[in-house]
Amino acid sequence: MKVRLRIDTQWLDAETKGMARLRRGYQSWEESTLRTAKEAKDLRGLRELFYSLGDRWEWNQTTGAWLAEGKPLETIGLILRMPGLKPDTERSILYAVMAYSKGFTAQFDHLGDKERIIIERNRKTGRVSCWSTTGHGAMDLLPVDLTGFGTIDDALLACHIVAQPGDHALRLELPSSRSGLLAIIQRLWNLASGSESFTLKEVGVVTADDIESKLDIDFYRYAKAVIDLERMWKELGTGAAGRVKEAISDNVPQEIEVQDRITMRKIEGLLHVLWFRPPAQQLRHVQDLRGTLESQRAPTDRERALILQVRELAESLDSVLERAKYLKWKRVMEERSYSQSE
Repeated sequence: MKVRLRIDTQWLDAETKGMARLRRGYQSWEESTLRTAKEAKDLRGLRELFYSLGDRWEWNQTTGAWLAEGKPLETIGLILRMPGLKPDTERSILYAVMAYSKGFTAQFDHLGDKERIIIERNRKTGRVSCWSTTGHGAMDLLPVDLTGFGTIDDALLACHIVAQPGDHALRLELPSSRSGLLAIIQRLWNLASGSESFTLKEVGVVTADDIESKLDIDFYRYAKAVIDLERMWKELGTGAAGRVKEAISDNVPQEIEVQDRITMRKIEGLLHVLWFRPPAQQLRHVQDLRGTLESQRAPTDRERALILQVRELAESLDSVLERAKYLKWKRVMEERSYSQSE
């Protein structure tokens, strides 16, 4: 799917200068590396140079190719489908992954990321609501109603995506025909951001259907496991007063209360990892907690309930990561076919 991306020309101008600066740094690194290779006396010296480069070799080569052939702020979108935080809701999260010379990051792909557009559909009422990232990770306080567009895809095709990378903002801008109060708000937004001129271009978007059907990545299952675990943790964590009342009424032994309290704190720590780190950095923490819970000789009632959720989380996360690793390997082995794919 193609969507229209609007970028303030000031960011394009700044990025052109940034790429030129990065290109000079890359050329200096390339010249230094080649000079060191030529000065190597034997194969041992070349091998030591290769080992010293480590994983940076492939990264630097890819960066060099991008600097030689890429255009400022090249962008690709992707949509992740997941359950809503409230019952009977479903969310589609639109990310704009941008080649940006200010810095490199591998952390765009976690559930708690900042720059995104959230589109939520209520399955009961049919209402479709949208929250944009206004700037520096802050979301809109009031959602925009997209119900009149019909489907989420129709809404994205009819609207503009507005990106302001320096301000960490990503917004969905409605057509001028659907004006009124929204047009006034948009005008105020342009004035506040100093917007004067824009460049409009079409960018490709990998849809949720593409991810789930063509790439065979079940991200929905993983996201649901995260949300279900947090929901259960909140339901089981009745607070200090609730634990005291429960202990008195049910005569729960103190050692069980202590065991539950420790487990609940571990779940809380895991949830922080799940929301603020990429999936590749989550697996070890999930597996460690799963092993701890499954090795309990006498699990409490709370732990029995949590074991099932943590097990589902571990299996769904492992499935996503293994599929991603396979696709990365496939991309290297079949570079030509992947580069020509739509």
